Parts: sequence; C-alpha cells; structure tokens
Amino acid sequence: MKNLKTICLLLAVLVAGSLLFQCKPKTQNNDDSDNAAVGPALAQILSKGKPGPLGAFVIFGGKSDYDYVQYALHEKGLLLNWPTVQKGGAERLPDFVSCLVQKGFQEIRPDSTIPEAEQVEKLSIRQFIILSDGLYAEAGKDVEEIKTLTLHLMKTVFKVLNETEINITLELEG
Repeated sequence: MKNLKTICLLLAVLVAGSLLFQCKPKTQNNDDSDNAAVGPALAQILSKGKPGPLGAFVIFGGKSDYDYVQYALHEKGLLLNWPTVQKGGAERLPDFVSCLVQKGFQEIRPDSTIPEAEQVEKLSIRQFIILSDGLYAEAGKDVEEIKTLTLHLMKTVFKVLNETEINITLELEG
C-alpha cells in the first residue's frame, strides 16, 4: 500500500460492485454461533489471502449498498477503510469513530507534511486516522477481536442486529 491512489482505486472497484464472491450465512435458527460467517470469513482471508494493494479483501454488507465494513489484507493484518467520499460516508464518520474508540482504538492526527499513504502504513494495531478520502484503521490479525469490532460497527452504525443478515464478499487473490 505504498500508493494511496492504488488503495483508492481498489476501494472504488469494491464499492462499484465488481465483487467476485458472495455468500450469505445460513439461517437455520436464531443462534448466531451456529450461523455465523463473519469469523470464518476473517479466518479465511487471514490464512489464505494474498496481501498487497491489489490483494485480498473482505466486505461485510448490510441492508443497502452503502452499509458495509470492509478490510484489505496487508502485512500487519486487516486494514479497515471507511470512505467518506461516498453517499452517507461523511455523515456516518462520527459513528465509526465512536465505535472504534469504544473498542480501544486510538486516533492518530494527520500530518500534512507526510504523504497520506505513508501515514496509513505507519499505523500500529488499534490505531486509526482520518484522511482526505476516509478513515483507515489497523485491525491486526486477531480474528475474535476483528469479528467483535465488525459486528459492533454493523449493529451500531448500520442497525444490522443479526449476524445472519450480513452479506459477505470475500476475494482472496485480489
């Protein structure tokens, strides 16, 4: 992710609908532990995904095209991105920030003397930054922590209350 334009291009492709693999969790009963697909999708991308600017990604979608949590795989693990340039992006940014802070993430202030792509690369696990095109958060590799964060964001920001309602888009090769 040495080039922020490449990151933005990848995310634009994701949002535009060039999604290659979709699955929906099974809904056999109301017990999310049996139907949960968020954890397995995270485990799969972390164990089998190809990292890099055009590598693996996963998107957890809600009720509309603009309700989603997305991660790209890179060297440190999963990098969360919330683009503020999309419909509703800027309006929902405070909700994203609040959720991240509640889950122990620390906000890093942007430095206009450093290129944005470098600022994203310098993030440590459990840090986030808000740049000109959106929010970036270094989520790391802990599947349970990332699952908890993802479900918290889906419930709090997008009002998706049941994990079985989450659509999952997973691309391991990029």
